[in-house]
Amino acid sequence: MPEAVIHSLEMIQIQYTDGKRFIVNASVKPLPDEEGNINACIAIFDDVTDYFNAQESLRKSEERLNRAQTIAKLGSWEYNVPEDKALWSNELF
Repeated sequence: MPEAVIHSLEMIQIQYTDGKRFIVNASVKPLPDEEGNINACIAIFDDVTDYFNAQESLRKSEERLNRAQTIAKLGSWEYNVPEDKALWSNELF
């Protein structure tokens, strides 16, 4: 009997009544018996709140930098020697 769902991964935001929230990745895998019937599952919850918050802070910081460079008519660039790659800001163009 083929399995309908092998594995599922969801990001879930949980909020307490006091407003505090945390974010988890929920990973669920069904456990079929010998006949293929699913009677149980394994669920793993991984708290990714700190990672999510760090990503959001980085996104906002990059947005502020881009806005400041646009207003000041300045640009920036960096050169990665080992990879022989240059990164240029939009304003530098």
